[in-house]
Amino acid sequence: MNIKFFCPKWGSENVSWEDFFPKAKKAGYDGIEFGIPHDFPNQTMDEVWNLAAKHDMPLIPQHYDTYEADYSKHYDLYCAWLEKIKPYKAIKINSQTGKDFFSFEQNHSLIKAAEKFSAETGIAVYHETHRNKFSFAAHITKQYFTTNSFFENNARHFSLGLRIRIVS
Repeated sequence: MNIKFFCPKWGSENVSWEDFFPKAKKAGYDGIEFGIPHDFPNQTMDEVWNLAAKHDMPLIPQHYDTYEADYSKHYDLYCAWLEKIKPYKAIKINSQTGKDFFSFEQNHSLIKAAEKFSAETGIAVYHETHRNKFSFAAHITKQYFTTNSFFENNARHFSLGLRIRIVS
């Protein structure tokens, strides 16, 4: 088994990207995971991906900030975020998908949007178990595993969020 460790940018927002990559590399991390808000500038994304290539550290983009309670707007924002990521190389995407108050069908359509993205890009989207998201509790999440053929065949597309930060 080959285990790789990714340093989350979360908690180190005060550290510039130029300083963050060498610190993470020196600490022994293999790559970087970072949350990308929907309004993150494309120019900054280009800079981050260029630094990742320079330091030979792959990236895991994380979707987290679709806070919109209106389902239609939420869906559009989620799909727009996936489109924003399309041009960038990533080993996977960690997604805090959906809402605990959306219907099964609504959350399922968000999962389908992620499946479509994966089919188009070859980048797997992992749905992180997280409070307030569709996967907020095991007894609810079970329904997605038993009724969604994608999860039945690809249970690995679920992600438990474990993050360890650099402290310096």
